[in-house]
Amino acid sequence: MSYVDLKHLLADLALEAVQHPRPAGWAAIAAACADHLDADQPSVAWKTVRQDANVLARPFGWTIDERALDHLTDKDLLRKNGDTISIPPRFLPHLQYFKRQTHRLLDVLAELASGAAETEEDVRRGAALFNGRLFFECHEYLEGIWKATSGPEKAFFHGIVQVAAAFYHFEKENWHGAAALMSKGTQKRSKYPDSFLGVNLHAFRRALKSWAGYFADPAGRRRPGDYPRLNLVQPQKRQEAPRG
Repeated sequence: MSYVDLKHLLADLALEAVQHPRPAGWAAIAAACADHLDADQPSVAWKTVRQDANVLARPFGWTIDERALDHLTDKDLLRKNGDTISIPPRFLPHLQYFKRQTHRLLDVLAELASGAAETEEDVRRGAALFNGRLFFECHEYLEGIWKATSGPEKAFFHGIVQVAAAFYHFEKENWHGAAALMSKGTQKRSKYPDSFLGVNLHAFRRALKSWAGYFADPAGRRRPGDYPRLNLVQPQKRQEAPRG
């Protein structure tokens, strides 16, 4: 269960960060720590982590201090023993996942910091999580939005949730789950206009087409190059309901 525990802990922290980015200096600490830890070196000097975290934090204007570290030790993601930082032993087998997810979170927060303020906040956050390849976190965040939404927007959010879940299963090499969820998510978006809620659905649909084929036949098709992106466009008021 250590992988599942780590996945949910990192997801909870990521969703906290996208909703409250200003005090999220701990995200830089987590990423800096992940860069130094490995199975042969399960601890690192706090001074070293703090120096590297300050570099990562600079574009965000975060303050790296003991209080930011305390946030991670309180969650038991990291542990402090004197002047050294370590990760709980149960997470050591999953250090690569820890490193990947913490650095992806910084990419997400950088996109949010530079995003268009005109786009609805829920859409901006969901798009940034998807574009930063935090697919499980995108699924978790937008699932709450989808379930609380009514009208034509409901199926829109549900479709994005399913596509995010498809890519999460892809990264776990669950091909059946990836193909099934991609198909469901594609069907839900098919009746929407090319731009909806500030999202360029036309470009997104085109990018997903080759991925859908790959998920359905990974042995017979070449993997597409770049991950698809949810690109935002200037919203034109409220778009009309889906056709049909």
